[in-house]
Amino acid sequence: AGATPLTVGASLVGEALDTGGAGPAVCPVPFERARYYSVSVPANTVVTVSGSVQVSLAALDTCAATVCAGSALSTGASVSVQLRNGGMAARTFIVAAGATGATPATMSLSATSVPLVPNDACSGASSAMPGTPITGESLVAGGAPLAVCQPATGTPESRARYYGFS
Repeated sequence: AGATPLTVGASLVGEALDTGGAGPAVCPVPFERARYYSVSVPANTVVTVSGSVQVSLAALDTCAATVCAGSALSTGASVSVQLRNGGMAARTFIVAAGATGATPATMSLSATSVPLVPNDACSGASSAMPGTPITGESLVAGGAPLAVCQPATGTPESRARYYGFS
């Protein structure tokens, strides 16, 4: 049996948590049992896979991946992982979803998408003029923030957009 397709824009409701196998060992989240889903991410798009309460999610490039592409552990709220495809062709990711312990008997998953933005990396910074406000830009499709820009204390930023000023 292969991974169950999870289509962008659709939801899977009532997925049984009492079935499944071992979770991926390469990701730092616990699984009692995991079910696997394939998600096709269009070119230049970020897809957010969201899971219901008390679910772990782990994203992998392939079933044989040796590195975790992203993970999330529910601690009483719904969770999500982002699948980023900056390439020119669609790319399939594998998402493991499963129970984190004493959980409900079923889970729900959904997948939504937004296009990547050109300034999601420092090398693609958008030009901005000093004194001109930048408003209404979503961070959902932003890239990974530079480590040097993370706060010394508090919660680190998860997404960033880059701007150059002259």
